[in-house]
Amino acid sequence: MIHVLDFNDKIIDFLSTDDPSLVRAIHKRNVNDNSEMLELLISSERAEKFRERHRVIIRDSNKQWREFIINWVQDTMDGYTEIECIASYLADITTAKPYAPGKFEKKTTSEALKDVLSDTGWEVSEQTEYDGLRTTSWTSYQTRYEVLKQLCTTYKMVLDFYIELSSNTVKGRYVVLKKKNSLFKGKEIEYGKDLVGLTRKIDMSEIKTALIAVGPENDKGKRLELVVTDDEAQSQFNLPMRYIWGIYEPQSDDQNMNETRLSSLAKTELNKRKSAVMSYEITSTDLEVTYPHEIISIGDTVRVKHRDFNPPLYVEAEVIAEEYNIISENSTYTFGQPKEFKESELREEFNKRLNLIHQKLNDNISNINTIVKDVVDGELEYFERKIHKSDTPPENPVNDTLWYDTSNPDVAVLRRYWNGRWIEATPNDVEKLGGITREKALFSELNNIFINLSIQHASLLSEATELLNSEYLVDNDLKADLQASLDAVIDVYNQIKNNLESMTPETATIGRLVDTKTLFLEYRKKLQDVYTDVEDVKIAISDRFKLLQSQYTDEKYKEALEIIATKFGLTVNEDLQLVGEPNVVKSAIEAARESTKEQLRDYVKTSDYKTDKDGIVERLDTAEAERTTLKGEIKDKVTLNEYRNGLEEQKQYTDDQLSDLSNNPEIKASIEQANQEAQEALKSYIDAQDNLKEKESQAYADGKISEEEQRAIQDAQAKLEEAKQNAELKARNAEKKANAYTDNKVKESTDAQRRTLTRYGSQIIQNGKEIKLRTTKEEFNATNRTLSNILNEIVQNVTDGTTIRYDDNGVAQALNVGPRGIRLNADKIDINGNREINLLIQNMRDKVDKTDIVNSLNLSREGLDINVNRIGIKGGNNNRYVQIQNDSIELGGIVQRTWKGKRSTDDIFTRLKDGHLRFRNNTAGGSLYMSHFGISTYIDGEGEDGGSSGTIQWWDKTYSDSGMNGITINSYGGVVALTSDNNRVVLESYASSNIKSKQAPVYLYPNTDKVPGLNRFAFTLSNADNAYSSDGYIMFGSDENYDYGAGIRFSKERNKGLVQIVNGRYATGGDTTIEAGYGKFNMLKRRDGNRYIHIQSTDLLSVGSDDAGDRIASNSIYRRTYSAAANLHITSAGTIGRSTSARKYKLSIENQYNDRDEQLEHSKAILNLPIRTWFDKAESEILARELREDRKLSEDTYKLDRYVGLIAEEVENLGLKEFVTYDDKGEIEGIAYDRLWIHLIPVIKEQQLRIKKLEESKNAG
Repeated sequence: MIHVLDFNDKIIDFLSTDDPSLVRAIHKRNVNDNSEMLELLISSERAEKFRERHRVIIRDSNKQWREFIINWVQDTMDGYTEIECIASYLADITTAKPYAPGKFEKKTTSEALKDVLSDTGWEVSEQTEYDGLRTTSWTSYQTRYEVLKQLCTTYKMVLDFYIELSSNTVKGRYVVLKKKNSLFKGKEIEYGKDLVGLTRKIDMSEIKTALIAVGPENDKGKRLELVVTDDEAQSQFNLPMRYIWGIYEPQSDDQNMNETRLSSLAKTELNKRKSAVMSYEITSTDLEVTYPHEIISIGDTVRVKHRDFNPPLYVEAEVIAEEYNIISENSTYTFGQPKEFKESELREEFNKRLNLIHQKLNDNISNINTIVKDVVDGELEYFERKIHKSDTPPENPVNDTLWYDTSNPDVAVLRRYWNGRWIEATPNDVEKLGGITREKALFSELNNIFINLSIQHASLLSEATELLNSEYLVDNDLKADLQASLDAVIDVYNQIKNNLESMTPETATIGRLVDTKTLFLEYRKKLQDVYTDVEDVKIAISDRFKLLQSQYTDEKYKEALEIIATKFGLTVNEDLQLVGEPNVVKSAIEAARESTKEQLRDYVKTSDYKTDKDGIVERLDTAEAERTTLKGEIKDKVTLNEYRNGLEEQKQYTDDQLSDLSNNPEIKASIEQANQEAQEALKSYIDAQDNLKEKESQAYADGKISEEEQRAIQDAQAKLEEAKQNAELKARNAEKKANAYTDNKVKESTDAQRRTLTRYGSQIIQNGKEIKLRTTKEEFNATNRTLSNILNEIVQNVTDGTTIRYDDNGVAQALNVGPRGIRLNADKIDINGNREINLLIQNMRDKVDKTDIVNSLNLSREGLDINVNRIGIKGGNNNRYVQIQNDSIELGGIVQRTWKGKRSTDDIFTRLKDGHLRFRNNTAGGSLYMSHFGISTYIDGEGEDGGSSGTIQWWDKTYSDSGMNGITINSYGGVVALTSDNNRVVLESYASSNIKSKQAPVYLYPNTDKVPGLNRFAFTLSNADNAYSSDGYIMFGSDENYDYGAGIRFSKERNKGLVQIVNGRYATGGDTTIEAGYGKFNMLKRRDGNRYIHIQSTDLLSVGSDDAGDRIASNSIYRRTYSAAANLHITSAGTIGRSTSARKYKLSIENQYNDRDEQLEHSKAILNLPIRTWFDKAESEILARELREDRKLSEDTYKLDRYVGLIAEEVENLGLKEFVTYDDKGEIEGIAYDRLWIHLIPVIKEQQLRIKKLEESKNAG
C-alpha cells in the first residue's frame, strides 16, 4: 500500500499494489552512501496527488513504514507519470538551517541529537544508546545532516530513521543513534530455495601497491613525506618495481605527527587499497509470508550459497543496500566487505566424516560372514519360534519362553520365563534406559534458569535500591514509578521461588511446571518495565548531577580566582574576570632595589674597613715618613678619590637600571604573559579536579568499578597531579619572571663595580711592587755584558757567516748574516730527537739515500705531512704525465677506446682547479666540466660557443613554482634527446608533465619501425594578433612537406567552446568527414555560409533556411507514396508524430453526450458552418517579395491559388471547439478536418430514421 500525505500530514490518497494504475514501484536504500529513494511509474490519470511536493509512505521489505517526499515528476505521451521521491529525513534535515563553525562539547548522544534535530520535525528516539560524553567540532558551515553523520564518527555509532502512524496521520518521526551490530540471524540465501539472481563484481581500478604519505602541515608550513610499498601485492598486480602509486593524506590535525606515526597510518591504508574490491548483487525471493523467520534487514550478516556457480560460491557478508520491488515483493541485495569461503575448506570436515563412514562400511561388507556368524552364535540360545502377546501370562511356560506383556497399555514389556519366574527382557521405565522423565527434565531446566535469574534479580535489586536511595534523585514521580515496577517484579519472583521450592523432581507435575514456566515469561515482561524506569531515573540523576557539578565548578573557579587576585593585587568582577594591574612587577622592583642598596652599602663598608686595616692609609703614612716630598702622597690621595667616585657612579648606574625596569613595556608584557600562563594553568588544575570527580561519580554509580573505569580514574588522578605541579610551576615562574631582569641588572652593576675596585687595587699593588723591585743602572749594565759574552761564544764556535756589532760598553747590539747564509758546525752540535738519535757527520752519506728515505716514510706511523707556501710536483713525459702545482692537479695521456662501434685514439687530460673538474679531449677538441653547478661542456656563459654541447644543471629553480631545487638538461644550439634502443622512455611526475616548444609544433611519431611511411601527429597553434584569439590544432598525416590528412581545431576563447574538424590545409571546408557509431549532441547547427544541414543526402532530409524563412525538406518522403489515410500530426510545439485511432492507444472511452437528443442538437451545428475561400497569407507575401526582388527566395514554387474550407474561429463560435486546435498560449491555430465530419453521423442517423418512418407511413397509407 502506498499512501500520500498532504502538508498537514493527513492521508489524502493511496494506491494498492494490485491497482492496475501502478506499473512500477521500487524502493532503493544504501547505507554506504546514505541514500534512500522511491521510484514510481503510474497512470497519469491517478497521478493528480503526486504532482505536488507531497509526502509518500510505504512499507519496506520488513513491513516497516518509510516516508518519502516527492522530488521529481515527469509526464509522458504514453499516458504514464514517472515519480522520484527521496527519503523525508534527507530532505527535512539537510534543508534545515545550517550550522556555523562551532563544536559540541561534552555532550551525550541524546543531547547532541536533540540539538541537531531542532526545527527539523524529527525527534530523538528512546532507542538511542548512551555512550558517554564526547566533543566534536567543525571549521566551516555544515548542513545539519553533515553534522549528523559526523556524530556517527564521533560516537562510533550508526543512524536509523523511522516513523509512527496513528489514524490517517503521522504520529512522530524519530532518529536513532546506536552501536553497529551486524549479526548473523541464521538467514541463508541458497540456490534452489530463494536465490534468483547473482552477480559478482571485482573492481581493480582503485588498487594501489605504493603510497606517498603526506602528513599535516606543521607551524612552519612544512609537511612530512614518506613512501610505503608492498612488493608482495606488486607481484600480483603489476610489473616488478613498477608500483601502482597513490597519495594518502591522513585526516588528522596533529601538527607534530612524527615519521613513525605517519608510516603506521600509511601502511594501514595501503593494506586497504592493495586488494581488489569485491562486491555482490543478490536477487532473492521474499519467503517471509511462508517462512516468517526468513527475514533480511539492511545491516544484517547473511550467507549465500550457490554450488553451481563458477567457482562455487560460499559468501558471508553484511547487507549494505537493498532494491525492493513493492509489487512483486522481490529484493536485490548488495553486500559489502564480503568474506568468501572455499568449498574445499567448508566440506573438509564433512568429507573426513564421510570417508570414515565409507571405511567402516567397507570393513563391515568385507567381513559380513564373520559378523553374521558371531551375531547368530551369540543370540541363538535366546531364539524361540513364538512370542506370546497378551495381558496375562501364557499357560505351561518352559524356560526361555517369551511373553510380551500388554497389561500396561502405556508401556508394554517383553518378559522371559526362567526357573519359575518371569524376568523382564526389556525395560519398563525410561529411567532404566539411562534417560529421565519429562517432569524431571523440565524441573531441572527451570531450576537452572531460576539460578541465573536469581543472580540477575539480585543485581537488579542492588542497582534499583541504589538509584532509589540516590541523593540526586529528586523527581518523586520517577521514584514512585520505579518502586511500583520493582515491587511487581519482586512479586512474580517470589511466586516462581515458592513454586519451585514446593516441588521435588519426584513430585513435580507437568501442570505446575507449565504454570511456573508461564511465570518466567511474566517476569521478563515486568523486568522490561523496570529497565525502562531505571533508564529514566539514570537520565534524571545525570541531569541533576550535571547541574550540581556546574554549580560546584563555578563556585570553585571563583574561589581560585579570588586567591590569584589576592596574590597579585587584582579584583574579580561579576563575569569571573581578573581586573586591575598586577603588583608583581612593582613588588619585585622594590625588593630588588632594597636588596641592591643593601649590597652596595655592605660593599662600601667592607672596602672602607679593608682600606683602614690593610691598604692605602698605612702606606700613605709610611710614604710620608720616608719621602721628603708630598708627590706620592698626593698621588695616593687622588687614587682614593677616584675609587670613591667609582662607587658613586656604580650606585647611580644601578638606580638608573631599576628605574628603566619599571617603565620598560617589553619586560612588563613578558611578566603579564607569565601571569596569564599561571592563570591558565590554575584553570587546567580546576578542570582536572572536576574531571576526576566526574569519573569517580560515573564509576560508583552502579556500585561496581570495572577495569576500564579504574584505569579512567587513575588517568584522571595522574592528570590532576600533573596539572597541580604545572600550576605551581607557572605561579613560581610568574614571580621569578618579575625579579629575573632586576636580578640580572643588579648582578651586572655589582660585577662592574667589583671589576673597578679590583682594577684600582691592582694599581696600588703594582705601585708598591715597583718601589720594592727598583734597581740601579750599574746593576743592569753588568747583566747586559754577561749576555753579550754568551752570544759571542755561540756565534764564534758554532756558526759561520755571521758577525756581531757591540756598543761602547761591550754590549751586543745586532747580529748580521752574510750573503751566503748561516752555516752550522756539526762537530759542535748534538741533536737529541724523539728517539735520541745522534747524527754524526762522518757517516751521514752512508745512512741517508733515496731508498732509506722512501722506506722510512713507508714504515713511519706518522706518514708524510708537507706544509709549504708553494708546492710543485710533476712526473711522466710529454704524453703521459701527472702535475701538481699549488691549487691545480692535472693528468694527461693517450687512450684508445671504442664508442658505439667507432675506434679512436685520443689525446686527453684531466684537471682539477678553481672548484671544477675538467675532462679534455684534445683530439676531438671538446671539454667536459663538473662543478657545483652541474655537468657541462663549457665553463662560463650560456654555451653559445660552437664547440659546446649542453649541460646537466643542478640546483636549478627555473621551472619550480614552489622554489624547490631541481635538475635541468639543456643544450644551447644542439638537440637534447632521450633514446632507448630496446626498451621504453618514461616521463612520470607527481604534478603535471609539460612539453613546450618556442617556435615550432610538437610532433609525435608512433610505430616508426612497424608502419611504413612518415606518420606524424602535430600539436600546433594558429597565428594570432593577441593572446586570446589563437587556436590549437592536432594534425595527422604522412606528407613530408607537412601537408596533413586531417585534424582537429580547438578554439581558445573561453565563451566560444568550439571544436572543428579540419582538412590537411587547416581549413574547415566541405571536404571533411566525421565517422562514428553513435553521437550525442545538445544541438546540431549549420556552418556559416551554408543554408542547410543535409542528412545522408540532399534529397533525404535537409534542415535549414532560405530567404523565405526556416525550412525542412525531404524529396525522399515526397516521392514515397501510400494509399492509406494520412496520419502525420504536428503539435503546436513542433513535435512530429503519428495520429492513431486504435482502442489500445486510448483511455477512459466515453460518449460525448449520453442523451441522444443532446448529441443530435450539438452535431447539427456542423450544418451551419459557412464554406469559405481565401488566399494563403505566407504564400502571398513570399510571392510578392519574389516579384518585387525579381528572384526566387526558396526552392518551393508559390502561386496565387484560392483555398476552400472553413475558418477555425467560426467553428469555435458555433460550439464545435473540440475540433479547433490551439497553441500553448491558447490562441486558435487550426481545425481538425479529419474528425470534423463525425458530427454528420448523428445527423444522418436522424435523417435515416425519419426517412424510414416516412416510408413506413407511406406504405401503411
